[in-house]
Amino acid sequence: SSGLYVRGGGPDQTAILLDHIPLYNPSHLFGFFSTFNPDAIKDVQLYKGAYPAAYGRTLGAVLDVSNREGNRQRFSGRGGISLIASRLLAEGPVGQGSWMMAGRRTYLEPVLSAVRSRGVDIPLNYYFYDFNGKVNQRWGDDTFTVSTYWGQDDLQWEDLEDETSFAHLRWGNRALTARWTRVFSPTLFGHFMAAGSSYENILSFSFFDTPFSVTNSIRDWSLKGDVDYFANRDHTLTLGFLATLFEFDYSQSFNQEEETLYQKSVLASAYVQDEWQAGPTTRLRLGGRGTYFSVGDRLHFAPRLSLSRALSENIRVKAAAGMYRQYLQLITTETFSGGDFWVPLDDTVEPGRSYQGVIGTEWNPSRRYQLSVEAYYTDLANLVVLDNAVAVDNEGTRSDDIFKSGGSGWASGVEVFLQRRTGALTGWIGYTLGWTRRTFPELNRGRAFPPKYDRRHDLSFVLSYNLGKWRLGSNLVYATGQAFTPASARYSLRQPTTGKVEDYVLSAERNSARLLPYHRLDASASREFGLWGLDVEFFLQIFNLYSRRNEWFVQFDTNNPETEPEVIKQLPIVPTLGFNFSF
Repeated sequence: SSGLYVRGGGPDQTAILLDHIPLYNPSHLFGFFSTFNPDAIKDVQLYKGAYPAAYGRTLGAVLDVSNREGNRQRFSGRGGISLIASRLLAEGPVGQGSWMMAGRRTYLEPVLSAVRSRGVDIPLNYYFYDFNGKVNQRWGDDTFTVSTYWGQDDLQWEDLEDETSFAHLRWGNRALTARWTRVFSPTLFGHFMAAGSSYENILSFSFFDTPFSVTNSIRDWSLKGDVDYFANRDHTLTLGFLATLFEFDYSQSFNQEEETLYQKSVLASAYVQDEWQAGPTTRLRLGGRGTYFSVGDRLHFAPRLSLSRALSENIRVKAAAGMYRQYLQLITTETFSGGDFWVPLDDTVEPGRSYQGVIGTEWNPSRRYQLSVEAYYTDLANLVVLDNAVAVDNEGTRSDDIFKSGGSGWASGVEVFLQRRTGALTGWIGYTLGWTRRTFPELNRGRAFPPKYDRRHDLSFVLSYNLGKWRLGSNLVYATGQAFTPASARYSLRQPTTGKVEDYVLSAERNSARLLPYHRLDASASREFGLWGLDVEFFLQIFNLYSRRNEWFVQFDTNNPETEPEVIKQLPIVPTLGFNFSF
């Protein structure tokens, strides 16, 4: 599945910001590629829980990514070409500032065709592209910046044994922002921004001659401002506001029945935050965020608090807590994640609410090693879910029958992270033991169930070894299998109006089964050269070294009662060769 899952939260519960612009689904499938072009990125800040008052809009986490500013000294660039993708970044000075442009494009089809020729069943065609651009100018105490992002993914799937089963999914983001930064005085700074972004997801598929299509889009226009005031050596005050106009479009077609939804809404918020150095070893961050949502005239206040204290030169403890609200919902299907879609709240549904608490410690025994341990708990309310047990047909199924609101839930767990930061051998290992549950009065007989992104165990192990001009790398990932709802029985009904007999699957207890555990090992080797005045690095990368066919999702053929559920597999081993260069 695609999306960023943090501490038992769904992909909509993590805000993804690029240069302060919200992106709604910038993830790419299969784990081949990073969410953003690493060449274009200057800084990444991940708040996994209990994030500060300067952020809002989601119940769980924040991923805040900043693009490079560009090279102010000279024209330069870097790029790479491989069997599956190409990328290029160029940057340089202009006027009193700089500019930067970066792009990527994949072309997996030649590699997939080669794998198919060996008799491996791969019914997939997939590509994506993205573009980052940024230009900035400085005049005295003022800096003006314009940045943009374009990205699109295209996925096609075909059942090689059934021509009536196929899927075509296309999704993408567009964003543009203009930002003004002003130094009013040595103790007062301001950042002001106007931005617009759009997201569109188009899905069309047919399983066993049953067609279905969905188009989902979000457009938003925002004004944002933040002011930092360094009151004294112990206090830094930050105040800010955000006003956003949303436009939602949703349309679906199922068996020639069409349904559409359009809504405009306004979300306005303001916050205040104080960074307080309460002593030589203690730092407090106190804040609160007030939010107004035009649908239902809702007004909410959310307090935030965090504490960090150094127990010694090497050991630090920290704790944080906060309340959070979410006004947009991502409806997730329990099988293929490409069918997930965003919907706005109406005046009958309360915005999502969460209380978060985090406590942890960090130990730095030397510059080489770092160990951190964190425990977290999240309480959730006012959730919305898709009832996949409802048999949708064109005989009068209503959206109220399909979507269930008023849900609650919780997530808890422990994270351990060990990193080796210096030396020829570097890397890290991260492990999470977690639980998450959801409860809806009208689903699963009111019993709690795990959402599909519940992961009991999640392990990542990354190593990099430098041998002069050679560099070796590996990446091992393991995760508990995704939860899904199995079928307990099949049945047939004759439609009274048409006399046609329709076959259905009777769902068992919600998400009471799991796919097999997901695990994969990637490996790489590279060597640096000098060529024609360029710094060149040749590399070999092997995705899924031992060719594990991880399970993607399960589908049921209601037209054939003798057929077992079909498990759709992900990619086998995919090697690629290429080179990187810089100038």
